Amino acid sequence: MKMKQMVLMMSAAVLASFAQGAQPEKVAQVMAGDLKEARVSWWGFNPEDSTEFLEAAINSKVPKLIVDKQLSPWIVGKTLLLVSNQEIVFEEGVELLKLKEDPNFIVCEEEDLKDYLYDAEELRTLPGKKFQKKRNLVNKFMREMEGRFEYRAIACD
Repeated sequence: MKMKQMVLMMSAAVLASFAQGAQPEKVAQVMAGDLKEARVSWWGFNPEDSTEFLEAAINSKVPKLIVDKQLSPWIVGKTLLLVSNQEIVFEEGVELLKLKEDPNFIVCEEEDLKDYLYDAEELRTLPGKKFQKKRNLVNKFMREMEGRFEYRAIACD
């Protein structure tokens, strides 16, 4: 094993040992070239700032890197540089936020201030059992208000 690889492997393992959810044994397998797919959380996760973990995972040059969903967003404090020939996959629901480069900037999650995000196509078509109640409400409105409402597309000129 080359000295540079050994140092990188050791620093990644040390870094991971102090991180939430880290798996240093998996990191060591990635660094040795035994695994071709890895999860960023193997390097660790910190809900306040995961920059070093994301950076170490990217710098491992593993061919496929999965940014896995955590209970809170992945927060980064700087722009991350990517490496060649690496596929980065974000699991469904993953949030990645970049901090302003200001040490006085604090990020906190406010549960009462969360908005909902909807899939526009699902709202247009209301498919499946999941939207049965909404379809019923739309159909009730159409029956009860027949002839008393107007549907117009609104566009900015």
